[in-house]
Amino acid sequence: MTPTIGTVARQAVAAGRPGCVAAVFSRAVYVRFTHVKAIMAITTLDVPSGPLHMRVPTLPEAAVGDAVTVERDTLAVGAHRVLMPTDEWHPPAISHLLERRHVAANVLRQALGGARLLTLAGIPSDVGGVLSREGLRATLRHLAGRGSGLTPAGDDCSGGILLVTALLRRAGLATWPSSALVELASDHASHEIAVAFLVAAARGEGIEPIHTLLDSCARDDRRAVARDLRVLDGIGHTSGRDTAYGILVGLELADIIAGDWRGVRDRLSSASHSAT
Repeated sequence: MTPTIGTVARQAVAAGRPGCVAAVFSRAVYVRFTHVKAIMAITTLDVPSGPLHMRVPTLPEAAVGDAVTVERDTLAVGAHRVLMPTDEWHPPAISHLLERRHVAANVLRQALGGARLLTLAGIPSDVGGVLSREGLRATLRHLAGRGSGLTPAGDDCSGGILLVTALLRRAGLATWPSSALVELASDHASHEIAVAFLVAAARGEGIEPIHTLLDSCARDDRRAVARDLRVLDGIGHTSGRDTAYGILVGLELADIIAGDWRGVRDRLSSASHSAT
């Protein structure tokens, strides 16, 4: 496996500012760079590539609060040195997402067993129903911080919705722009690591297996979809599946999300005219 560094992680270290260890897990050390308001994750090579990830052969021994400094091509984490990868990871392209979003939604729905509800702390939640009735902003508030784990199920689902909305916008759908999605993600009522992943999703970047799954669904490659879901099942307790569920909601309700944005945009425009 080749060491890689994601776009967010690269930008964080490129600033050359000091940071500190924010959290330590068996396969990841999270680093907070306060001056550039960034979170990155130093991970083992068996963790998928992603925007926040700097994947290295050996994880440094670290404790929360350890100082982190950038020294040319190495990262000093406490008393340890980590060589920074030269290969920068970017999300793989997705084939004809806008034109094939209904196909992708149908394939993913079947792969997830026709899932219509997301379990949040043991309670089934109809995320699509909330989104249809109350809009994207209210849905993200409904999901924020709910569930257990480093990234709670509600946050993972939010990430899937934000990611696919950003990608559909990039593909040509007149929906929420990245700047507005980033604002929603930045205001998400959860912990800083979850918010960092959500901001990346709002910019159209998730972990690699999510992009791969979405492409497999758009191509209607059922065998690849099953393989991609097996990979996602190894991520977190239910994080991979919860993110995939969010992708499904975002695909199925893409037009409703787009209509919600038009309403938000018109209200903002009206308020601006009233103020002047």
